Amino acid sequence: MLKYYQPRDRRLLQLQEQDDNSRHQSDSEDAASVASLDSSLSNMQSDSLASTAAKQSGAIRKSGWLNVKNWLVHKKRKVELAPQRAWRRYWVCLKGTVLLFFKDSQQQHQQMMMDAAVIEGCIAQPLPEHPKKENVLSLSTAFGDAYMFQALDKTDLDSWIAALHSACASQIARQRSKSDTVYLMETEIRKLEGNIDVDSKMKMMAEKQLTAISDSRSRQTILRNIQQWEENLERLLIELYRHRCYMTSLLGQELPNPKVSF
Repeated sequence: MLKYYQPRDRRLLQLQEQDDNSRHQSDSEDAASVASLDSSLSNMQSDSLASTAAKQSGAIRKSGWLNVKNWLVHKKRKVELAPQRAWRRYWVCLKGTVLLFFKDSQQQHQQMMMDAAVIEGCIAQPLPEHPKKENVLSLSTAFGDAYMFQALDKTDLDSWIAALHSACASQIARQRSKSDTVYLMETEIRKLEGNIDVDSKMKMMAEKQLTAISDSRSRQTILRNIQQWEENLERLLIELYRHRCYMTSLLGQELPNPKVSF
C-alpha cells in the first residue's frame, strides 16, 4: 500500500540480498570502479555540490562514519533501482536537510565534498531484518530516493535517525515561521487525524451506498469516489506517520510502529 517509503518490506530485503549475491563475484572490479568514479568527479559537479551545501543554514547537526548504499532513485516521475548500488564508506555530515559525503573528516574541513543528498521530508527507520549487515537504517525521501546507511552501533543508529527527523521537523518550522517545533508537530498531527477520520467515514458511507445501487453509471461514479478517498487516506496516513516520527525524535521517544500506524 505504501509508496512513500519501504518500512520493513521483506520483498525489498530479498531483492537486496539477491542484489548483494549477484555482485559478490565482481567485488574487486566494483571496488576499482568506485575508486575511479570517486576520483573523477568533475569541477562542475563539485561546484554544484558546494552550492547545495552553501544554501543550508546553521551548523552541522551530526557527523560521523557511515557505510552508504543508494538503493532507489527517482527519475522522470518513476522510481528505479540506483545504477550504482555498492556499499561505500563516507564521512557524512548533516547540515540543514542535506547530507554531505566526504572521503574523510579532513575533507570536511577543506569542503571537498564527494556527493550530497537532499533529505527534506524524509522518513528514516531501522532495518533489523537486513540479511547481511547490522545497525542498518533505511532513509526514503519525499522525492522517491532511498538509501541504506550502516552505523557504527545501535546507539549511533538511533542518534542518526533522531538527527535526520529533527532536521526535517526544524525545516518545516522554518518554512512556516514557527518557533515551537514540537507544538507545530502536535498541531499537524491533530489536523491529519481529523482529516483521516472524515475521509474514512466518507469512504464507508460510499461503500454502503454502493450496495444499494444497481445503476451501472451511478456505481462507476461511486467507485471512482471510493478510489479517490483510498488514495487520499494513503497519502494522509503516510503524512501522519512521518509527523509522528518527527515528534518522537524531537521528544527523544521510541519511533512509532509502522504496522500499527497503518
